[in-house]
Amino acid sequence: MTRYKATISYDGFAFAGFQRQPHARSVQEEIEKTLTRLNKGQAIAVHGAGRTDSGVHALEQVIHFDLPYQMDEEKLRFALDTQSPEDIDVISIEIVADDFHCRYAKHSKTYEFIVDRGRPKNPMRRHYATHFPYPLDVERMQEAVKKLEGTHDFTGLQHLEPV
Repeated sequence: MTRYKATISYDGFAFAGFQRQPHARSVQEEIEKTLTRLNKGQAIAVHGAGRTDSGVHALEQVIHFDLPYQMDEEKLRFALDTQSPEDIDVISIEIVADDFHCRYAKHSKTYEFIVDRGRPKNPMRRHYATHFPYPLDVERMQEAVKKLEGTHDFTGLQHLEPV
């Protein structure tokens, strides 16, 4: 088996999140379906560095999967990218060590929240921004952001899997 690390981006509007769901479309399921097709019908499991909620987009999320053969990384990236739905982009693929696990190798997460203050609201931004047409207290917002800046230890909030 050969383990591959892939970096993907997706428009989460039409997904019920990253993780496979029993009765809803997910990013994980779409990539697994594409890899299974590329692997002549043999099921391939995909693992994600993290999960997103329904409707949430991701830029450069890391995933990994194992294939029973080794393939040129760029050819595999091209095949997976062009055979996946249009709302998923496969940015890069590389072969990694067998003990690599994207969930435990992640370095950071960055969140971006976009507020559309326009009047009238822009229908083209409805899936990508929260509409808030009221006055903002920028000074108070800047003070609040100072408390969020920097590096923080969130290990107390993580889910630990049993050994």
